[in-house]
Amino acid sequence: GIDKILEISVKYIGEIFRFIQTAQRTDTEIDAFLREIGVSQATWDDYTREFFNSESRNDALLLILEKAKKSGALIVFTTNNSAGLQTVIEKYGIADVADITINSSEMLVAKPDDAFWQLAIRETQKLRPTIHPSEILVIDDGAANCASAIRNGMQSLLYAPASSDATLETMLT
Repeated sequence: GIDKILEISVKYIGEIFRFIQTAQRTDTEIDAFLREIGVSQATWDDYTREFFNSESRNDALLLILEKAKKSGALIVFTTNNSAGLQTVIEKYGIADVADITINSSEMLVAKPDDAFWQLAIRETQKLRPTIHPSEILVIDDGAANCASAIRNGMQSLLYAPASSDATLETMLT
């Protein structure tokens, strides 16, 4: 029930997501890890179902990104949402927005680790070899991710839906 879901959020969620996000894990590996820390598969399934059902596509942000892309911006998604990435992309219908998606499970390191951003910069430079880190704008809803992006020479915007849209539009034009 909800008590178990709240217990996961408070006690284990960081540990679980770090495990999932830093490698391409099989369902068997995830199940074994959950058992090891005492979280039942049913409780985890309830948590992930609630998590995915509570999210919705941010149409304002999507329009801003599509406009920036039409103006020549390179759109790079970076994600720690390794396990459900394809589900999220399909749910929101955003597959055509990104020029590249950098997934922590494929990089074997997650945001906000500096190594993640260094890898992200190198992957971005494969598409645009002359791009300098200072020309990259990281838009993230996590303060630690934004701080680490800045530490790695990139610009960053701590994004909050609606309240950040005008700022973001100004930064991209």
